[in-house]
Amino acid sequence: RCNWKWNIFFSTSQSTTYRKIKRSTYETLGWGEIDLPPQTLETTAYWFTLTPELAARLEAAGVLLGLIDYGPNWAKQKREALARDRELCQHCGAAQRPGRRHDVHHIQPFRTFGYLAGVNDGYLQANDLNNLVTLCPACHRQAESQVRIKSSLAGLASLLRNLAPLYLMCDIHDIFVLAEVEPAGPLGDPTVTIYERVPAGVGFSQQLYELHTELLTAAWDLIGACPCQDGCPACVGPAVPALPGMEFRTKTATLQLLEAMVETGPVHSS
Repeated sequence: RCNWKWNIFFSTSQSTTYRKIKRSTYETLGWGEIDLPPQTLETTAYWFTLTPELAARLEAAGVLLGLIDYGPNWAKQKREALARDRELCQHCGAAQRPGRRHDVHHIQPFRTFGYLAGVNDGYLQANDLNNLVTLCPACHRQAESQVRIKSSLAGLASLLRNLAPLYLMCDIHDIFVLAEVEPAGPLGDPTVTIYERVPAGVGFSQQLYELHTELLTAAWDLIGACPCQDGCPACVGPAVPALPGMEFRTKTATLQLLEAMVETGPVHSS
């Protein structure tokens, strides 16, 4: 139950800091700020999305870490955090871009507070302003990747990052893989996107589109044959310890996600 597509894709990046290094040893000598305009890369991408029905089923089964209910005061706390931080990224200092507001990140992951709607008020501590920080989208992705929770979608993205270059006969740095559980993907559903890091693209996206089923089957075979327990760089990425009170295991969940996608097959393509 997934839909896949390849088309034109826009990626926006902005450099806000630089690092000074010692040439012989690559030792960091210092940091500095730079003021450069955002750069937009117009390229092509292949992506697939989980249908709402499959996403709901996988979320109910604990396979997909879906959207989080941040509690009734989240909108208010988010506004106050943005105002406190003057709508500037607290990591790189970047200002908000037109049409894309900065994110508000939980320093201690929200899930660790055990909030259940109508059962407890764990959201109050989780959404305390001292636990919130404003981050630009790039810094937010970096912060999330360092949190000790990895979703099955992120595990699948890691798998595809290793597999896709073998089919394309390209360097791993010629592509970029992005997993989005929040409804921010091209079709508004949980999405994995692989885009070419070359202006206008060189045809990789169309090849991946045509290889969609073969690629997912190969990912299924790879993770099933990998001897690691909870994950490794060869499959879903390095193993990460589970958060207190959480039994989520990325490798097991990613295998279950792939089984659902490969067994049921796509509804349609576009």
